[in-house]
Amino acid sequence: MIKNRKGNGSFSELDIDAFIGEGTSFEGKLNFRGVVRIDGEVKGELTCDGTLIVGEPGVLRATVKTKDAVIRGTVEGDIVAEGKLELKNPCRVVGDIQAGLLSVEEGVTLKGNVQTGKVESGRVEVEPDLSAETSLE
Repeated sequence: MIKNRKGNGSFSELDIDAFIGEGTSFEGKLNFRGVVRIDGEVKGELTCDGTLIVGEPGVLRATVKTKDAVIRGTVEGDIVAEGKLELKNPCRVVGDIQAGLLSVEEGVTLKGNVQTGKVESGRVEVEPDLSAETSLE
């Protein structure tokens, strides 16, 4: 069950708009609107104007730009989260982080520079053109 924190701190079920499952790999540039969950492997660039969820089996070897994110898997690359970035055990991040808010659970592995507060890069926007070259395996 996927949960999302509401403004009052409570949780409710969250509909997933896109899902890359375990055993699936993708290389290229991905743009998502809404909520995306990654349990497979992504290489390249990933942009999400909503919430990015990286499950425990998920591996991102990518530059990530998102509004909010909850990460339990592995990210090798820089992360820019305009809103809140939650790193959950057994998460592993190798790369620089820039986030409005950052939450790190005990047991998380983090190697890189961290900057919190107002995100300088501006609003996360998904490009409307989805004509990028990609490959699915």
